[in-house]
Amino acid sequence: MSRMKKRCAAAVFLLLIFLIVIGKSSTNGYNRTFARGELTALRGQMHAEDGMEAGLFCEGPGVSLMSGTFSFSITYVADVEGSSVAVYGDGRDESPAYTQMLPISDGTAPAEFTCVFPDGIKDLQVRVSYGGQGYFEMIELKIKSEGRICNDYVAITLFYTALALLFLWLRRINEDKTGLESSANIYLLVTGTALLISLPLCTDYIKGGSDFAYHLNRIEGIRAALLSGQLPVRVHVNALDGFGYGSPLFYPELLLYIPAILRILGVSLVMSYQLFTVAMNVAAGWTMYLAASRIFGKREIGVLASLFYITAVFRLGAGYYVGLYGWYTAMSFLPLLCLGVYEIIVGDASKWIYGAAGFTLVLQTHILSAFLSCLMIAAACVIHYKTFFRKERLCKALKAAGLALLLNLWFIIPLVYMMVEPMNLQELSFRFTEFTVPLALLFKCFMEIGFFTMKEGAALHNVVPATIGPALTAANLILLLPFLWAGMKRSSSCA
Repeated sequence: MSRMKKRCAAAVFLLLIFLIVIGKSSTNGYNRTFARGELTALRGQMHAEDGMEAGLFCEGPGVSLMSGTFSFSITYVADVEGSSVAVYGDGRDESPAYTQMLPISDGTAPAEFTCVFPDGIKDLQVRVSYGGQGYFEMIELKIKSEGRICNDYVAITLFYTALALLFLWLRRINEDKTGLESSANIYLLVTGTALLISLPLCTDYIKGGSDFAYHLNRIEGIRAALLSGQLPVRVHVNALDGFGYGSPLFYPELLLYIPAILRILGVSLVMSYQLFTVAMNVAAGWTMYLAASRIFGKREIGVLASLFYITAVFRLGAGYYVGLYGWYTAMSFLPLLCLGVYEIIVGDASKWIYGAAGFTLVLQTHILSAFLSCLMIAAACVIHYKTFFRKERLCKALKAAGLALLLNLWFIIPLVYMMVEPMNLQELSFRFTEFTVPLALLFKCFMEIGFFTMKEGAALHNVVPATIGPALTAANLILLLPFLWAGMKRSSSCA
């Protein structure tokens, strides 16, 4: 690669980072407009005629705000005085944080007021009451923060500056290398692609999915627990009206401490989630590059496998659309676990540390992925029994398993303790076959519209196809051809 091409590539990479930072710089404040359709009409409509009974008319939006000063703007139509607005916190407060009578308005001059929330506010309810006389119509509600209320811009700048500085350092120490011999070029391809597929995260909101609310609550729960003095976190003290929820006893949350600590440092919940997701995209790219390049012995294959992996629609759909965040983060470290298993069974067994690290990271992100990985590891050991069941490899495997066990005992012991406790799980039971796909249909190439998971209510119902599909089926068959050809050659030579 010529010097000019290197400079152009570096400029494109740094420009991408610059655009992401600038695009996110507006998230230091809160600015949102709620149309009347986003508020709750307690009487089934957003207008009242003269003579209608006085009382509560509409309320909303039920959002949570960080500590700071916020300005409210209510646009409405009223031809008679007497209606009012009140601001409540936590949805159940008996005394409002602010009240104001609404003057006559033709809908062009909104009523404006300011509220200060020194400790933030949850389930914000702006309640509008009808006075009982004249015509009244609610149009929209605007809420805007005054000044900076979070440290989002600082967090964005530090994160992407670190990525840029690492690239410049790699570029400096690899000046005499070209192509994929240069670590800077590999970094440019892998990290740059990870940032490109992270562009959907450059918003000031999170598109809702089936599990997003739960995982965001986990981040908030860890934050509240850390501030209360828990380490490690066992109970989310802010859940269930302050009674707490023992989610960490069953769901591993170690990596979620990262966005939780960002929350403690003043970064907003949305930005904490988004930065952590970008980091997981980068991690997915680099773990796959490390695994593929070591297993196949070629950097080109490592880069190609990494690009395919981080842009896989299935992985991105699980994280961006469905909200299967535990699964999504686990997929960032599955390649590292695969590399560790490969090294122990058929590769360089002295690299067993990859297996211990990979299994720990998978277990600490998604326990079901760790369980399924154990089944795959057992199958790999059986298939390669001739190379695996040797003293040296068995010793390295025991080292990896022992280290992984020691690193995760702090999570495993409470989990096992809670699992053996007598609990009524009858309401959680279901028929396993209703959430599975028959083997014969797994390779179905021409599926009718609507052929997804077996039962409505399953996490991936009508989201991810239940079949591998023709493309992956053909790809797997093509990958088998070299092995079949080698077997045929050996057979012919023996004959």
